[in-house]
Amino acid sequence: MPSYFVTGVANEQSLAWSISQRLLQDGAACYFGVLPSNLRRVRRLLEAHGINDIEDRLLALDVASDESIENLAQALKARVTGLKGILHAIAYAPLDDLADGSDSRRARELAELAAAAERARIAVRKAITAAIERIGDAEPALADALRRDVHTGTRCRYAPDPSRGLTWKTN
Repeated sequence: MPSYFVTGVANEQSLAWSISQRLLQDGAACYFGVLPSNLRRVRRLLEAHGINDIEDRLLALDVASDESIENLAQALKARVTGLKGILHAIAYAPLDDLADGSDSRRARELAELAAAAERARIAVRKAITAAIERIGDAEPALADALRRDVHTGTRCRYAPDPSRGLTWKTN
């Protein structure tokens, strides 16, 4: 059974929650680095998948603390052999959901940062899409190629299919 270490589980809308659910459905052993304010949520995720050794799968983690990170590394080494992957994901989640009734300033700062990054990502995607549409008004074939080869998401990239033999000519 492959083992994974996961951080960033905020709530049911977070990227880490969705990926963890899939890993657990596929039979993976997931270990979680969590803030105390998120313990309840991660326990609920593990319970929903019939995990019995829940407390062994939960590791305290405050990424703002070097000591916490070092303690986590030691605990992970002691509990897990053959770690197949690590997922560190901070995704948008409503601020009230992250705080979980506590006054977790760090959690709010991370949520605000993640929300700003998500807004920026969406704005960039919309701008690129609009630009390609404007190009399509003048050069439909070029716009079709750009729609196929320009990818947006966490990173934006131009990745043409080499089998199409596309060459660029400029004046």
